[in-house]
Order: sequence, then structure tokens, then C-alpha cells
Amino acid sequence: MAGGPALRGSPASWAGYRPSALDRMVDAVARLPAWPPLVYLALGAVVVVALHAVRVIDGSLEPGTVSAALFSFGTWGPLVLAAKALIRRTARSSVDAFLPAFAGTAADAEAVRFRLMSQPALGTWLAGLGFIAFAAPSTFLSEHYVATTGLFTSPSARALELPLLLLYLWMTGAAGYGIVHQLATVHSVYAHWTRVEVMRPDPLYALSRLTSYSAVAVQLVQCNWIAGNPAILRSPGALMNILAWDALAIVIFLWPLWGAHRMLADAKGRMTGELGVRVAQASADLRQAVDDGAMDRMAPLKDALLGLEASLRVVERSSTWPWQPETPRLVVSAVLLPLGAWLLQRLLDRVLL
Repeated sequence: MAGGPALRGSPASWAGYRPSALDRMVDAVARLPAWPPLVYLALGAVVVVALHAVRVIDGSLEPGTVSAALFSFGTWGPLVLAAKALIRRTARSSVDAFLPAFAGTAADAEAVRFRLMSQPALGTWLAGLGFIAFAAPSTFLSEHYVATTGLFTSPSARALELPLLLLYLWMTGAAGYGIVHQLATVHSVYAHWTRVEVMRPDPLYALSRLTSYSAVAVQLVQCNWIAGNPAILRSPGALMNILAWDALAIVIFLWPLWGAHRMLADAKGRMTGELGVRVAQASADLRQAVDDGAMDRMAPLKDALLGLEASLRVVERSSTWPWQPETPRLVVSAVLLPLGAWLLQRLLDRVLL
């Protein structure tokens, strides 16, 4: 088989790069003698407490007051790391479940697993720095954004919040690059290194869990910011921004699965045609046996015809989309959540004003 447009050659040739700093951060947390989710929660709590402490010291926040904006901002980075860890863990289990449908060697499968669980160091650095250069001046450091979120209220607050903001922007850009890197791999594997069995599609569903979690991770970052800064929903471009993020999540979920969908559709069409020919032949043979009065041939021919018709119905009802029914429901829920928040905010504004 030939490699796909995104990745060429045998999957065994796709690996060999140095994992990124983001991967090493996740690995460092995994090596700690504690449950990783608790570590991410503790990390977020430490940052949130530090942000509040600085505000209390500079007098911009009353002692005992909890700022939703600071909570959202402080948990942003740990949330990105936790999402990255979840996606990596999902990648490992997804590849294991996909192996019965994989058309490569054991070395190829190990290379695919490595590529789905790590991302190149150089590309990660460039993606993170590029996201800082793009997002910081136009959005996160703009006067409107700073006024909306209440960041940088004093020199001491700026000394803590600005480095955190730049770090979190880098992590977000790096994680976004990792998602693209993973999904390009999934797309190539599905399109060029997959054995399709219409009657045994379960292994093909395995990688859709990875793409769905990646789409949900994108939405979680957006929902975190909306929850901490609901005033953003009143900005003129809020709806377009939400729709853009929603469209991105849908593309992340669907694009890598398109190759598998086409392969399943082609295989289903071929099998339907083959079964249709056999049903027609069995039906003709049964009619001929009836015409000949061959009672000894009628029963087995009738059983064969019923079996073929049952197989044909199963194939006709089979889905050509490589996912379990609950998988798209998860993505749709994640897509509708920020849109629902925007609609609720608009409704409240109309009622209260």
C-alpha cells in the first residue's frame, strides 16, 4: 500500500523524532507517585490561589472573594495539560483496539502508537510561538480583553499574570499542533493502512474515540473561558467566535474519519452487490426446483435463500460511519454547550434589560 498525502511510506518510517516539551510535561506528571488528575487539580489550585493572593495584596480584590475570571485563567494551563494527557491515554488504547483492522506490521503499529502519543519537538515550539505571536496582540493583550477579564490590575499582578498568559498561550498552540499531528496520522492510517470488514466493523470504531476526545478538548478550553468571563458573550463578535470554534471541533472529529467512511461505503456497496447476485441465483434455483417438483432440493434451497436475505438485510442496515452511536452525541453536546450559553446570555439580557 502507498502512504497517504499527509504521511508517505511505511508507518514504521513515521516515527524517529524527539518528543516535545509538552509531552515531557505530561510524562513528568505521570511519573509522580499520585493520581495524575489530582496533580492537575492541585496545580490549578496553586495557580488560582497565587493569582488571588496577589490581587488581595495589591488591594484590587477583597479578602475571601473568589474571582471567576481568575479561576478560569488559573486553570487554563492545567486544563490543557490534563486534556493532552487524556488524549494520549486514549491514543494508546485506541491503537490496541484498532489492531485487528490495521494492515501493517507490528513495527508499523508501534510507530503509529508512538506518533499518536507524541509530537515533534521543533514543530511544537514553532506552533506555540506562532500562536503567541498571533493571539497575544490581537486578542489576549488587547484593551477590550484586558478590560473584560480584569487582568493586569497592578505591576505585581502583571508580573505574575503576563508570564502565565504567555506560557498558557504557548501550551495552547502546542496542544493544537499536537491535535493536527495526531489527526493527520489517523487520516492516513484510515485511508491507506486499514482492512475493512463490513460484518466486523468494531475495530474501525476505535480511532473515532480519539478524534471525538480531541474535539471535546477544544471545546473545553472555550467553555472554561466563557465560564470565567461571561461578559465575553456580549461582545459583537461572540457568536462568530463560538461558531468558528464549533466548526473547528466538527472538522477535528470528522476529517480524519472520512477515509474510513469512504472505504466502508465502497465495501458495503460491493458486498451488497455480491449478496444481491447470490439472492437472485438462489431464488432462481428455488423456483427451478419447484418447477421440477424436486422436493429434496427445496428445503436446503429455501434455507440458503433465507440466510442470504438475512445477510443482505444486515449489510444494508450497517453504518458506513466508523463510530459507535454515542460518539457523535458526545461531540454534538460539546459543540452545543457554548452556543447554548450564548443564547442564554442573550435571553437574560432581553429579560433583565
